[in-house]
Amino acid sequence: MKKIIKHSVILIFIITLLSCSKSDDSSSSSLSFTALIDGENFEAREDLIFALEINKVYLSVGGTNDNFKNTKTIDFTIDASITNVIETGTVMTDSNQNFDVLANYVDFDEDINAWSDETGGSYYIKITKIDYEKELVSGEFKFTLVDDDLNESFEITDGVFKNVPF
Repeated sequence: MKKIIKHSVILIFIITLLSCSKSDDSSSSSLSFTALIDGENFEAREDLIFALEINKVYLSVGGTNDNFKNTKTIDFTIDASITNVIETGTVMTDSNQNFDVLANYVDFDEDINAWSDETGGSYYIKITKIDYEKELVSGEFKFTLVDDDLNESFEITDGVFKNVPF
């Protein structure tokens, strides 16, 4: 079952990326998705930052650097069906049972596929602003993600996403 969920998250990510188009919106200049991966800078390419929101209950956010060498992706999906709302100020941690969160880090060149739901994985996500009228979301995150095939963990820290359209 876990593999089906993981593959569904990847499929949603790919569909979302394919449906994204570059916007003329003036707010796009402040669009960003950044983090440190084991202390190294990660900055998603602006046209490869995405969010998908469904009924104020489900939210996926992510980004890919896609510099054609050492391509990496960080993304996460939030299921708030227990509380029925994702709003400004919402904090999600692996110890909070009110949300189901699945975070993922993929390094396509190194064949790394690490997840928050593996033993030793953890997550923290805070929604600093969500505007359902303007369809923008901002927040911060940090993850410990585990690739069980490689038996290796990865620290994603200082994660920030700003003005990501959904």
